[in-house]
Amino acid sequence: MYSLPCKFKQIIVHIGLEKTGTTSIQNFLNDNVSFLKAENIIYPKYDRNRHDLLSYYFSDQSINSDIPRPKLISSFGEYMKNLADTLSYDLENSTLIFSDELISSRLTRTQCKRLVTELKKYAETVFVISVFREPRAYIWSLYAEAVKAGETRNFCNWCDEFDYIDLNWSQHIKNWESLVGEKYKYTSFEHHPNSIEAFQNLLLRCGLVSEHLRNNKVNKRLNVSLSSIGIYLLRYLNHIPILFVRRVARKLLTFIPGKRLPPSFEEQECLNFLVNKFK
Repeated sequence: MYSLPCKFKQIIVHIGLEKTGTTSIQNFLNDNVSFLKAENIIYPKYDRNRHDLLSYYFSDQSINSDIPRPKLISSFGEYMKNLADTLSYDLENSTLIFSDELISSRLTRTQCKRLVTELKKYAETVFVISVFREPRAYIWSLYAEAVKAGETRNFCNWCDEFDYIDLNWSQHIKNWESLVGEKYKYTSFEHHPNSIEAFQNLLLRCGLVSEHLRNNKVNKRLNVSLSSIGIYLLRYLNHIPILFVRRVARKLLTFIPGKRLPPSFEEQECLNFLVNKFK
């Protein structure tokens, strides 16, 4: 077992959810690493700015085979020791922030408990924070992302096989509150003008004040949403077997003007059925 010379003051784990601006949050934190260090806030560098080594080491890897294996690291304990060795200041006064939205969709409650137990070995206090989104908007956004990744089924057929995540947000809240109690903080995506302000709100509720984060804004959205026309066109083009053509089409379709239109009557029925299934 690996051990640190002393514990961090606190660890804050941002667990998503997906499609709530997590990419913007992660890239923003990564871009401001040096400024955050001056405030004793550590956001470790990692591939794609997302710490999916957490979901890799604590989930069932045989099921979640799409989570990339960490390079040159055999365990989470080894990662923490290496991280501590690279830091040149007092851990006892430092806050460590991890962000991995896959935790919310890939880990069972038992696996989440193992994660929390492990993190408590390295910090006096462990907070878990998450941003929720209205379930229907969440599902529709997941479908758009699936189309960007190559999905060819129409929305209703895709919904028929939906097994991505339990959409019962109240159950999510109960599970995490049972693990960390009042150290679990959450908010709604719809209650904030952008993802950074939602994230900042959660940090404040953890008792963490960062003047740098509060005084800076995201200049642009990093994960561009497709319009409704773009979704339908790309789904059609996904039937083309040449991967390069699909990648070019995906980039071009992000520039098509237009808003995400409300679902059709049939799509709305599929949405309602799916959401009600989890109540």
